[in-house]
Amino acid sequence: ERRGVFGFAEFAGTTCWAVRDKRRLMMEFRRLDGRLFESYKGLPVRKSHCIGTGKSFPIGIQEAAEFSKVAWLEGAADFLAAFDFLVAEGKEVAPVAMLGAANHRIADEALQLLSGKLVVLYPHVDEAGQTAAREWARQLHGAGARVRAFDLSGCVKSDGTVGKDLADVCKISPDCFERERKFWEVLP
Repeated sequence: ERRGVFGFAEFAGTTCWAVRDKRRLMMEFRRLDGRLFESYKGLPVRKSHCIGTGKSFPIGIQEAAEFSKVAWLEGAADFLAAFDFLVAEGKEVAPVAMLGAANHRIADEALQLLSGKLVVLYPHVDEAGQTAAREWARQLHGAGARVRAFDLSGCVKSDGTVGKDLADVCKISPDCFERERKFWEVLP
């Protein structure tokens, strides 16, 4: 909230949490109860709704100018999970998120802010996430960033299901945490 990228709101008749860019040109809403939104104003049932413009302008990118390291995330839930890891690991890293793997193009003005920085991508463990990560890495590298990726595969959540993203690492099973040492420290 202090960074101006998170808040709560009423949207589509329910209480939501929301992330937004500091310019306040775009905001994504998720239901506070974790359920899907019913169809709304002609839109189908979905997990989130976005208002505004500029999905190519990543959430948190303006704040990243002050940091030498960036955690590049896919989606609002992973963006918020990164803050949990910042507190747990005591790191100085800027969380930055593209709102979905379908958003391959990074705005030029955003890329300019990343030259010379270490950018670690946290792609989802699915085809869409891997494809987006390759495209983002190409653009980030072209802008002068040093790019790496964190392998999120192997995450098993406490309920026994397979995890696919950074938010799922927050729900990791104790056995998986002991077995998969890469999850002991996820931020650069």
